Amino acid sequence: MENIEFNKLTESLPINSDKDFINFSEFRKVLKEKDNLIGKTEKFGVRFTRKFVNNVLDNTIRLYYTNVKRIVKENTKLIANLCIVHGFGHHSQEFYELAFYLANQGINCHLIDFRGSGYSGGCRFDWTIEELQTDLITLIKTTEVDGIDLPIFIFGHSMGGGLVASLFINNQYLQVNGVILSAPLLGLPLNQPPNTLKFFLLSKLGNDMKEFLLNGRINPSDLCKDDRVVLRILDDKKTIPFANPRAFRSIIKNCERLLENCR
Repeated sequence: MENIEFNKLTESLPINSDKDFINFSEFRKVLKEKDNLIGKTEKFGVRFTRKFVNNVLDNTIRLYYTNVKRIVKENTKLIANLCIVHGFGHHSQEFYELAFYLANQGINCHLIDFRGSGYSGGCRFDWTIEELQTDLITLIKTTEVDGIDLPIFIFGHSMGGGLVASLFINNQYLQVNGVILSAPLLGLPLNQPPNTLKFFLLSKLGNDMKEFLLNGRINPSDLCKDDRVVLRILDDKKTIPFANPRAFRSIIKNCERLLENCR
């Protein structure tokens, strides 16, 4: 990776948060309209382009992709591409507010719903970290095609952060300019101590128990201090913090690999 710091690209950009968030509140109403879930939507100087793209290794998996870009006018320019990677049980639309804000600052944002999440195809609750990594590679490749020839950065949140870290540990040939990890899942939560029996059952039976669901034990009120955001998450039917034993087994193994590389 080239040594380009993302914050240096944005530190001198103007910020008008009140106006930005008022605009986004109005823009969110447009984004909720079903007719706008596919195609292009323009408002407040930003263009949302949404479509399905095929996974690079499996054409049967169609992934929901979004590009959020400022409409370039005279004497303005875009400064970077940013791939935004969501976490466990979530989907890309939860990051539309961030993408809208960054797009107004000149960042060309690219988002995707992982298989089984949001509007993407694939079986709900049934996936592995390795499969999600091919979805992430699909996002990077789509950014290279749809994005302008600018530096590419990857932003991964929570499980998405751990997934990004393990992807680049195992695939150093992937060319991006920088990685940003937000509260990355690099190990098991401290409030959930290891259970030897559960780990044993997951390791032995995880791949044969695809019909069973496990609760991710995520407390929505702990995710954000803004009550409005918490209510929005609780009201979001696409937020599904569940997975089968196969998926949880994969998450645990990914955390183990990450910790081994950290040492």
